[in-house]
Amino acid sequence: GQLQEFVCRLRYLAGPVQCCLMDVRTQVVRECCVTLAYLAQEMRCEVRHCGVGINSSLATDNRMRRFVKVDRFILYLLPSILLLLQHKSKFIINSGVVCIRFILHNSYSP
Repeated sequence: GQLQEFVCRLRYLAGPVQCCLMDVRTQVVRECCVTLAYLAQEMRCEVRHCGVGINSSLATDNRMRRFVKVDRFILYLLPSILLLLQHKSKFIINSGVVCIRFILHNSYSP
């Protein structure tokens, strides 16, 4: 439904999100990091709460594909997030740390 449509269109948001991560305004960077952390957390929840039933393997496949697309999106942005750790503003550094922590905590690892 709508979630699948959103995940398919994430690639179009990679450039604007990367620009927000490189912004000099701390509030813009912080909100971008919070959004990425939330996205990583929510997509992980989609994979974790797979339904059990006759079509559960198909549902799991669809959810895994969705997660892989989000994972690629975040992986593309990871160098920009890591650059935040070298910033002179402590607020931006903390935002980057929290974002990376959420991404690592919610990353799929078989």
